[in-house]
Amino acid sequence: MNMEQNNLQNARSPYLLQHANQPVWWQPWEEEVLKYAREQGKPILVSVGYATCHWCHVMAREVFSDQEYADFLNQNMVAIKVDREERPDIDQYLMSFMIAQSGQGGWPLNVFLAPAGEPLISVTYLPLHKSGDHTGFFQLTENVLRFLRGHEGPLKRFTLPKQTFPPMAAEKLVDYLWSEFDRQEGGFGLKAKFPPHSTLLFLLYLRPSGKKEEGKARVDTMLRTTLRAMLDGGLYDHVGGGIFRYCTDRRWTVPHFEKMLYDQALFLWVVSIAAHIYRDEDPQLAEDAQQAGIETLRMVEREFKQEDGLFVSAFDAEAGGEEGGSYLWSTEEIEEVLSQDDFRFSGKADTAGSGAGGERIRSFFDEYELAGLREFGGRGHIVRRRREASGAGRAGPSMREIKTRLRAARKERSQPSCDDKILTAPNALLGIALIHADRYLVGGEENAGGDSEDSSAMEAAAWARKLFSGLEAAHLVHPGKDGPTETVLAHSSRGGRLQTDQFLEDAASMALFATFLEEDYGSYREAIDRYLQLVEGFRHPDLGLLSSLSQELVPVPATIYDSPVPSGPAMVDLSRLRSDILKGKETAKPGYSQPAAADFRNLAALVSEGGFRVVTAPEPFPWERLSANTIQVHGDRIRDCYQGICREYSDRNEFFKSGG
Repeated sequence: MNMEQNNLQNARSPYLLQHANQPVWWQPWEEEVLKYAREQGKPILVSVGYATCHWCHVMAREVFSDQEYADFLNQNMVAIKVDREERPDIDQYLMSFMIAQSGQGGWPLNVFLAPAGEPLISVTYLPLHKSGDHTGFFQLTENVLRFLRGHEGPLKRFTLPKQTFPPMAAEKLVDYLWSEFDRQEGGFGLKAKFPPHSTLLFLLYLRPSGKKEEGKARVDTMLRTTLRAMLDGGLYDHVGGGIFRYCTDRRWTVPHFEKMLYDQALFLWVVSIAAHIYRDEDPQLAEDAQQAGIETLRMVEREFKQEDGLFVSAFDAEAGGEEGGSYLWSTEEIEEVLSQDDFRFSGKADTAGSGAGGERIRSFFDEYELAGLREFGGRGHIVRRRREASGAGRAGPSMREIKTRLRAARKERSQPSCDDKILTAPNALLGIALIHADRYLVGGEENAGGDSEDSSAMEAAAWARKLFSGLEAAHLVHPGKDGPTETVLAHSSRGGRLQTDQFLEDAASMALFATFLEEDYGSYREAIDRYLQLVEGFRHPDLGLLSSLSQELVPVPATIYDSPVPSGPAMVDLSRLRSDILKGKETAKPGYSQPAAADFRNLAALVSEGGFRVVTAPEPFPWERLSANTIQVHGDRIRDCYQGICREYSDRNEFFKSGG
């Protein structure tokens, strides 16, 4: 490899390809490149990001496209670009260094390493030259070189801090979450609001099994307030469906406009369960959750789904060089679209505000308003008006048409770019969400005014099964003459090109996906065993489960934190528990851990502690007639085991009469 040129032209990653024409001599992360740096005694700049990262784009334009800086960097250092989604292990190691050094992290993640690979200093976005209190990136690069030239003796290599969670008593879990809960605005913490997927799943499944009235009330408050904030505020795309990455403010108003597949998957799982749980106690919340689930299904089918049934990774926050550019509106733009008599927006405008156009405008602004006008220079992001849970002020039946018109008009604008690589774990999580959508959203499809465009929920189960088989066909590589010596589960692919680095999150999520398919359809036990066996290959005698089998830098233990997706070890725990239950075996007891950081593991603990009902029957029961915290097992007799007590029933009628 010629190191005196940019070598990203043949990269598989869309993120790396975005940097392929820059004057910096970027190299991929490979052992050959690391060896070259060691032999030449050159320090390394590792810049980690992803294709839909807004500030990565800004830094690429301002810093890495500057010829003077590129010449200086090329002469003095080796520059490496890493796609954090392709190499989450490298990202985890370097992000842990940044957090240990500064207490916070983010992307782009820029870390300077000594020639032998010891991390020296890390920063996220910096301008090229000093600006106010910010050191310029050019100056920082010079400072790193100056330090290394004046330093004598060995440098200390960063070691990952040991990840442990102290055990926590079950009765303390809700109290801890309540102490972190924003009681005014929902969510957790008082600054930017990220969708707390794993926490919501834990609380949704905990709610039916709660015993203490005070604890149940707190769980219910955390769920209703947070779900309402997510469904009504700026996190949700009220025109197109689905959610954005996070909101930059406490009140869930202004989003960061990336759309990630893993967020859509976990959000769909959450709202499917919420629609089921609240259908009797809070019909308005249940209806809104159901509608958001259906709209998200349509959006994922429309924007993320490929012809082969697999789903792309993400869509950019930027469009036309502006963050959120395709999603922002002025009042006049909305009125122009909705006032047109012709569906294609080319007919006579209802300028007087009467007739169909005027009614559409009034209906829309009765329910929605524009937020973030100051942040976005006079255009705003659509949010639902704040209203009581009773649903006062809801729009009439024309809202479906209104959204269709706005979505069609939005499609005429510059569109966010797509990161079209296929990642195994987010696709598997989406498959799990599709199964839950099939269980809990289909029943409400008729009530949503279903038509041909509403087929998404009806087809969710078929999508899930096709997705599982498609992932295996595309990413599961079996031993062969010209292939690997053992089965390999590829991490990603793009255009048929596989990334065969192996990661725990992929094997764990596929195992979990297979347990849900086995529960509904049978015939997936072999697949469960296959992926749980792959998990065993990640065990390290001293470090526990590793994130990856690739170890060019250091072995990286798998993170135990749920952020933003369930941790690999937590998915392993839940997969094994569910597998044992489906096979009628004794289960392990993982125990409860720190809430907010390990709630998916706590979900596994809830299962192991008897917090889920295990219903056995020759034929499956309709999911809508069972509580959300239920696992169904195929067996000869009808049996219901819950919180350590098992009961048998003579037939289905007796089971349901008993309150089953």
